[in-house]
Amino acid sequence: MFPNLNQDQFDLSKFSDEQIMEFIKSNPELKQKYDQFLFQQKKANLQTNHLKTKPLTDSEYLKLKDIQEYLDQEGGMMIEPTPHFVLKAFDQSGEKVFFNVTSHSLVDAPEEKQLIDYNNEVGIRVPMSVGSIKEDHDVKGDTCKVIDLVINPTVATNLTQDENLKTFFCQLVQTYVDQKYKLKLQDKFISLKMKYKGKSIQFQRVKGKKPPKVQVIDEKPNQSQSAAQNHNDEEDETEQIRKRQREEFEKQSLSSQTTPVIAQEPEWELYLIYDNTELEYDGDLDFNAIKQYRFQILTPLLITGKAIKLKVDEDQFSMVAGKFYKISLKFPSKVNKASVKALFLTEKRTLWISADVNKPNEEEGNLQKENSTKDFQSHQSQSNSNYELQSNLIFDIV
Repeated sequence: MFPNLNQDQFDLSKFSDEQIMEFIKSNPELKQKYDQFLFQQKKANLQTNHLKTKPLTDSEYLKLKDIQEYLDQEGGMMIEPTPHFVLKAFDQSGEKVFFNVTSHSLVDAPEEKQLIDYNNEVGIRVPMSVGSIKEDHDVKGDTCKVIDLVINPTVATNLTQDENLKTFFCQLVQTYVDQKYKLKLQDKFISLKMKYKGKSIQFQRVKGKKPPKVQVIDEKPNQSQSAAQNHNDEEDETEQIRKRQREEFEKQSLSSQTTPVIAQEPEWELYLIYDNTELEYDGDLDFNAIKQYRFQILTPLLITGKAIKLKVDEDQFSMVAGKFYKISLKFPSKVNKASVKALFLTEKRTLWISADVNKPNEEEGNLQKENSTKDFQSHQSQSNSNYELQSNLIFDIV
């Protein structure tokens, strides 16, 4: 088929693909080498595709030298996020919705952004990947929804350390979930002491890092000067933002110096005591089986319980500790006042208040079950009444 030409005179471009393939198939030695080449090429493609499709953990992603090689045709990437904690919420019908708060470095950190709809005021954009809705069951076997959220690792760490930031984050979750799934949530969120709701962490497909917003190609001198000027303008705007933040911070610092010390509301946890177990309150309780309530109030500024004053009623109690702490809390149902005990754990700097449940009759029980759907509201007492405390009510436990 091919003429007898020297190597430097042999030009494959003069022959069609069909003619070349016929020549390869007619030559056993060439056919063997061709098959080996195809096998090696297919193997290399499979390995490359496997790396591209394998969900990357945060540590694996940070080791990548060129992320573009691992992006699919639409610019996405499969990741395996790191779990942090779980939020529990309720939709408008009362069904539970669990949010697995996870993180991955592929998700950008929050950034300042001018809001056109608000006269170009600077706002904060918090990137978040909202996963698909999964059906699951709670501890009682009731059906619930589970949604995975992926945020930047720095944001996830800050959420575990700042309750005010977590409250703001919950508001963002409400907005994002409503926008994506038209799922409206109640305002009440509960942070659970578990890292992940589900048997295994769900992989997520998220968008890869975006290229630079401005790319200058084969620029001319005057274009270079213009780009440099724009860059300086951006730096000036950034410096102005930081200057406003510093001024605001200084104002708050000066105002805080003249503000008198106000007793703060301490953090607290509620535990439900049953015959053979105790559970942290998560919005559900069985009035027929519960035996006792125990509030654990965290008071890190106290080293003893001698300064604590309590006023206990059958449905609520109030606590004041000098100028440091002040709080009023409701029991989920009425308790036996004679059974109330208070212990202060000096090592943990925590106040325990326990009370036996006052078992109601059937009519009162139904009424309490209806009231149990309402939020337990903690509020600071506005009255100046004295808090009576029996001398044997609080004991220091070392």
